[in-house]
Amino acid sequence: MIQDEWLSPDVIGTRLARFAPSELVVDWLRDPEHVERLGGPLRDLLRGLARMLGEAEVAEFVDRAIQHQLRDLPIDASAGRWLAHAATGESAEAAFDSLALSLANLAERPRTMHQLHWWLERSARTLRAEGKRLVPLFLRRKIVQRKIIEAACGYASAELRSAVRDRRHPLRKVVFGALQSFAARLAAGDSTAREQAEQLRQAILESLEANPLVREVLARLREQLEQDLEQPGGYLSELVDRKLRAGILELLDDPQHRATFDQWVRTTANDLLRRHHHQIGLTVRENLEALETDTLVRQIEDRVGADLQFIRLNGAVVGGLIGVLLAITRWLAV
Repeated sequence: MIQDEWLSPDVIGTRLARFAPSELVVDWLRDPEHVERLGGPLRDLLRGLARMLGEAEVAEFVDRAIQHQLRDLPIDASAGRWLAHAATGESAEAAFDSLALSLANLAERPRTMHQLHWWLERSARTLRAEGKRLVPLFLRRKIVQRKIIEAACGYASAELRSAVRDRRHPLRKVVFGALQSFAARLAAGDSTAREQAEQLRQAILESLEANPLVREVLARLREQLEQDLEQPGGYLSELVDRKLRAGILELLDDPQHRATFDQWVRTTANDLLRRHHHQIGLTVRENLEALETDTLVRQIEDRVGADLQFIRLNGAVVGGLIGVLLAITRWLAV
């Protein structure tokens, strides 16, 4: 009765046609907790995709992409004009400051001094092998080497840091002047400048070992993404929730899209209902069979107990009246 009459496909389909599912969705999205629950699976999916950044194939793909972009980078007049424009921007100033500070830090490292010691020692041996005596005699002195290296590193570090602080420093002017001159020559179509740029590109491609750097950057990016997506209050988590809610509301704000969505929900629900309608009766039967007799009786009495008492009372009254009527009829017949 429940399956084929009370909850038949036609009855449920008629009920579904009375309301708009889109209105329920819009009302449901007004609660921030519901939006967070909806965005949870999407954030889990994004965290799973972020873990792919640690795969070797991804690092190799990025490495190949970098080399491909460098190899296909056009070296022509337009590149010269772009370089000239970039050399006068704030980004070029920031890049110079970063490079100068990095070189200053490099000059102050003990490892750099050790490498310079080795270079001076090799130079002294080379000069001595060539028959020179005076210069190798001084270069092979440890104290002379130390003084030369300390002076060179100290001077280089001081000048580089001064160039970062002083916008009119000669080193800064020389670097930017040379860069702008080269860009002007390249923009003018100078063949020598083009050949120099091509040689520089080939040298970068041959010596570029970007894979370790790419792996490190991707690992840090993966860690940052996982941490931010794991926290409900993180920037990316809030962005996912906000964009998800805005996207759904924007879609359902269009009457045509809303009507399409409602029709899709009704059609899908009706199709699933007709294919799996027997599950209604099966569910009711399994629940009834799982109940003990006393429990079932108590539930029935809780729902229709007053009606059962009324039926009993009516039965007693009607039975009594019939008995009195029969008794009177028999008395009159005698």
